[in-house]
Amino acid sequence: MLRLHGILGTAHDAAYAGLIHDLEHRDVIELLFVPPSDAGRKRFRLVTDRGTDCAVSLDRDEDLVDGAVLFLDPERAIIARFGEQEIWRLKPTDQAAALKLGWNAGNLHWRVRFDGETLHILLDAPLHTYRARILPLLESGEVEELVEAAPCPPRVTAHVTRAHPPPCGEGGAAWRLRRLAQPGRGYHRGVGRTPPS
Repeated sequence: MLRLHGILGTAHDAAYAGLIHDLEHRDVIELLFVPPSDAGRKRFRLVTDRGTDCAVSLDRDEDLVDGAVLFLDPERAIIARFGEQEIWRLKPTDQAAALKLGWNAGNLHWRVRFDGETLHILLDAPLHTYRARILPLLESGEVEELVEAAPCPPRVTAHVTRAHPPPCGEGGAAWRLRRLAQPGRGYHRGVGRTPPS
């Protein structure tokens, strides 16, 4: 379990923008979806979309906001998101359409999960922004929308496959946990290090 104390700032803060942008391109940002029942609490325990078990504690004067950066180091970030993870289910009609859809999902860095011939896209923004990016595929009938965006079941939130595979070599949750176990790792108030400038 990773203990996170306090909020560093938000994902849009200038102090973190460069590092978060770099981490996003390397596909190592983890999202911690905070349900409405936990949004006002000062202590809670949740699992990120990559499976990291997090125990979060906030000071009395801190309020959790959507996009709050809870952990940041050169290897990954953990960012809070309000609400439940929503997924958008798409099914290509043939192999050519599947290739086009896969190319778009990878090129746009969408977080995805595969379920047979169905592609589950884990939404981080309003659905209409995703639809707009593949509108020609939807309008031509090459890709079907199976269901409107719906809350993601807990097991999907904990086990996510990305459109881009992790870097070669040792990867996954075990690597991240070993890395975090090293003394002095991470930019969060619980460790007492200062954010990058």
